[in-house]
Amino acid sequence: MKTLDKPQLNRATFWDTDFEALDYERQYKAIIKRVFEYGTWEEILETTLFYGEDKIKETLMSAKALRFRCIALASIILNIPKTHFFSFKNRPAYLP
Repeated sequence: MKTLDKPQLNRATFWDTDFEALDYERQYKAIIKRVFEYGTWEEILETTLFYGEDKIKETLMSAKALRFRCIALASIILNIPKTHFFSFKNRPAYLP
């Protein structure tokens, strides 16, 4: 299996960040979360290949806040029930 130096990500996904200053090791949680919430399908695949499924699962399942769309997508991709995500179990009652 080919290993990547870093995932090929779009600047548009990180519109409010200094893209050149991203630290792919130190900021992995923020990068994974941002890509799953706003990235393209290709970015999600690149990120999963780069970080590995276990790190993706750990990051998304323990995230304090994720959009429902992100939880639903991660649930399908990672084959994990939505109810196992911290941010799904702890969302305000008024959200669907």
